[in-house]
Amino acid sequence: MQEFLPAVCVSLAVETLLVLSLLMPVATTVVWYHSSFRRRRLLVMLLVGIFSTGVALTRVLSRRARSSLIRQNSGFGCAPPLRARPRTAPCLARWKWPGVIW
Repeated sequence: MQEFLPAVCVSLAVETLLVLSLLMPVATTVVWYHSSFRRRRLLVMLLVGIFSTGVALTRVLSRRARSSLIRQNSGFGCAPPLRARPRTAPCLARWKWPGVIW
């Protein structure tokens, strides 16, 4: 536990700084638009945020689905340790999928 505590504290501090530096400008902009009755700009900002989040989620989920498909079909998911593997890997032939662009 003591080995991981410094790493956890550093990552928590970095994440806190990132959240504050990335989300606080958005929050202050929303509050300012709301208090100054600029509802259209607030709605546009909300729609752009929803659209960009949807695009990002689509990209992440499609990559995750593709990588899990590769792991299931290639045999690399349960591959033996490097020392136990032969020098020539016969499972590399499974990577030859026609029509897949990497």
